Amino acid sequence: MDLMPIGDEIPIGSYVQFLCGLDAALQANALMKTHFVKGASRPLAGSPEAIVLALRGQFGAAEKDQPEFDGARKLAVGAINAKVMPAYRKQMTDESNADVRKRAEKMKQLQVKRAKAIAAH
Repeated sequence: MDLMPIGDEIPIGSYVQFLCGLDAALQANALMKTHFVKGASRPLAGSPEAIVLALRGQFGAAEKDQPEFDGARKLAVGAINAKVMPAYRKQMTDESNADVRKRAEKMKQLQVKRAKAIAAH
């Protein structure tokens, strides 16, 4: 399930990217540099400063230690569940409903075609 387009539209795509990175077991260095160090390319907007400071402290000046991402993960999951998932469910429902309408129309056309074929014999 690709939540990034919806996440970027809201815009909390960095939360989705962070969670995907955690689930894919990306190295701490990549996660930190993308989301938590100063000048990060996609910081977690609105992430409590206490979490960010703790992660930076755990990462260390040498940037080699393994920070504990549980607090940031909980924050990201909460934000995604509250903001991204409702939009995702709506999008998937709309797409499914459109597909059902399209298939129902196709069935009607096939039924008409079948009735004409039966009447011709």
